[in-house]
Amino acid sequence: MSIKNSVIDRLIKIYINRKINYKVDFGDLNPNREDTYILLGNNSSLLNSFYVSNLLKNKPIVVLNELQKTNRFANYFFANYDFWLFKRNLDFDTVLVKNIHNSLEKNPVLIFPEVETSFFGEVQDIPKSIAKLIKKEKKDVILCQINGSYLSHPRWGLKNTKKGLVEFNFKTILTKYEIENTKLDEIYEIVKDNLKYNDYDWNSKHKHFYNPKNRALGLEGYLYICPKCMKSQTLSTKKNDIYCSQCGHIASFDDFSLINGLDFDNLVSWDQLQKKELPKLSKEVIYSEGSMFSLNPKSMELSSLGHADLEIIRGQLFVLNKMKEYMFEIDKIKGLSLIRRNELFFRYGKKSYLFKLKDPMIIFDGISYTLKNSKKSI
Repeated sequence: MSIKNSVIDRLIKIYINRKINYKVDFGDLNPNREDTYILLGNNSSLLNSFYVSNLLKNKPIVVLNELQKTNRFANYFFANYDFWLFKRNLDFDTVLVKNIHNSLEKNPVLIFPEVETSFFGEVQDIPKSIAKLIKKEKKDVILCQINGSYLSHPRWGLKNTKKGLVEFNFKTILTKYEIENTKLDEIYEIVKDNLKYNDYDWNSKHKHFYNPKNRALGLEGYLYICPKCMKSQTLSTKKNDIYCSQCGHIASFDDFSLINGLDFDNLVSWDQLQKKELPKLSKEVIYSEGSMFSLNPKSMELSSLGHADLEIIRGQLFVLNKMKEYMFEIDKIKGLSLIRRNELFFRYGKKSYLFKLKDPMIIFDGISYTLKNSKKSI
């Protein structure tokens, strides 16, 4: 490891030790193992790549979405630290597959197979391409099951918990010898079954303490339906509490990051409830506002297009800023992604756009719902 990488590595370890309490069970994995393997992890927090890679002597190369480079600080960090590969925002990235193959000659490779970092604390969709990669490389596949990372640092949180417990449990789920005689569908099911997690179910059982100070702040960007009156975009937060402009105080977080005051105690159930309202919301006007940017996909540099008002109306996304009005036919939108906390990205034709939104989730869900139903009608 170079001196520069070594210094950055120490700074990361200091940051991690200040940020979380952690427990590690390496299971059948020797943390000093020198040969290479594919390491899979839960995508429950944007910080998981730092946590996991710093637990192992032979540092893994981490695969990340290249859209993380749109943050200037992150891009500077990535440019000065060598342990990264970047996935382009494409359905299948042949360059990445080649880079993973080459990296596996010297280092393990750490992959978070879920399409998105978890919004509400449970596993997201997992593409079947991960099974093809495993079959092609024929390397041992190690799983790092991560519990508590989401509760410590939910991606919507403005004030994250300090020194929350995060557990890391390693185990081999496929050996290189088993892969040879295992079908693609079976490999996919093994990966899918082992990557399952739900931080709320886990902590309902174990009752670990997560400092609840200002726990709710930022959640109104991800929740858009009040479970009591079923009105949309009426929610606000203060400290540990959630309010509705129609109903008043409706819920609060307890010491275990579980929800009190409703018929359910977790955000997974709340999200399921609000997604059931999408057929109704799709017939209405869905609105948000924020900042609009154009993205250069080669340099990953953003160019500001100013403040923007967004409306989803009858399968179309209208964006109005000081310069012009944009009309995007939603069924032609490609590469839809929600990155970091509130940044919505998509490609349209030959152009790429990024929005930093006040209400990112309702716009993301509204576009996703329309895309899903447009595919069904084809």
